[in-house]
Amino acid sequence: MDAWSGVSADAAAAGANGLGGGWRADVEAAAATSGLGGWGEASAELLDVEAYVAPYSGRTRLARLMAISYKCGVEAIQFEALRVAHDEAKAGEDTMFYLYVVREIDGRLGQGYLLDQAWVDSVNRRAEQRKETLLSQLQIYQSNQIKESIRMGYNQIGDFYFAHGHLSEAFKSYIATEEHCSTSEHAIQMCMNAIHVNLELCDFARVLNYASKAKGSQDPLSPITTAKLQAVEGLGYLGQQQYKLAALQFIETGPELGSNYSEVIAPQDVATYGALCALALFNYTEIKTKVVENVQFGSFLDLVPEVKDLVNAFYYSQRNTCMEVLERLKQRLMMDLHLGHHMDFLCLLISQKLEFMPSTVCDFSTLYDLLMKTPSPINEEQPRVNANGPQLNSASNLILPENFNDETLLAESSHYKFLKSKDLFDSLGRRKHNWVSTCQMQDSVC
Repeated sequence: MDAWSGVSADAAAAGANGLGGGWRADVEAAAATSGLGGWGEASAELLDVEAYVAPYSGRTRLARLMAISYKCGVEAIQFEALRVAHDEAKAGEDTMFYLYVVREIDGRLGQGYLLDQAWVDSVNRRAEQRKETLLSQLQIYQSNQIKESIRMGYNQIGDFYFAHGHLSEAFKSYIATEEHCSTSEHAIQMCMNAIHVNLELCDFARVLNYASKAKGSQDPLSPITTAKLQAVEGLGYLGQQQYKLAALQFIETGPELGSNYSEVIAPQDVATYGALCALALFNYTEIKTKVVENVQFGSFLDLVPEVKDLVNAFYYSQRNTCMEVLERLKQRLMMDLHLGHHMDFLCLLISQKLEFMPSTVCDFSTLYDLLMKTPSPINEEQPRVNANGPQLNSASNLILPENFNDETLLAESSHYKFLKSKDLFDSLGRRKHNWVSTCQMQDSVC
């Protein structure tokens, strides 16, 4: 049986080659691999599906539609996402993806969205004919030993496989051009093609590898190419849960990116991903210098006012406002293709930093409320707390940072030493409280 016929809806859904099959399985596997658990449902009563995916093109657009259908807790929006995905799939050539969408619809959208087997068979026949033509042309190019023709032949075959959802085969064809590249421009094109395919395959190690290769080009890269590479490196690090490295890449992405990379990422994503990763992992000074005062990144933040509001609220220690904005953003971003299964963890890091982010002092009664409902005498712990850095003012029940001054903030002071004091945690009855692991992570960041 050839690669283009006899593919059932079940087989398409069970396939593991990108969106053509098993998209949901790929998402669940990515979440499991990350160690962050599965995705919870997101609520998006006001989501305009078509406007949401408007900045994207190609397979990324389709993937985001399926993410909405899988993640959104509102049935009407799920159906709208499936309807748009069905129509776009049928306008393309990837029959495996079409079969997958039909299977997900499961007859719930009416007669117009049932399986059209005649269309599938017709597209598959044309695909088989086109594949034979491309392979024949490549053989001719190879016999003539013209490097540029061979390179173009492999690229055409790679594009063909990519359009039809055979991503592993597309990757093999793209990298086969490497030995036939005669200029730096050709090598960069090979790297960009490899990056695109491996983003679809969620192979983030390869994404970073080929991005590094492209950056190592002997010739200067164009500003647009540089911006694209910064963005995909950010996605690569995000996929590997290296959030601080991801943030650094996103905030360094040049404005030349614009809408020039719609098949992979939108400029709004650069702002959102970069800001959330930065707030979760940067210390106060880094947030100030690399985010708030970064004019270049500010041009991206201007595209997403709600994310900009979040950054400003965090920076100015407006805890209630920050938490409100973060919760609103979370409802939408849980459906995001790249950020979705990281949102719970990033929000946890941000919210825990907010809990201990007064401008100068930490109120002991607040600490008791957070860590232990039943307070215990604090004077007994004063010598041990003082020995660890922060100064305890027993008259006011306040913990003052070491070398206290008006500009001292928790993210850069010895408050974290206070939080890590084993004796103090014991006196508060921490009972395996998760602040231990959180403070260890914050210690490595700050």
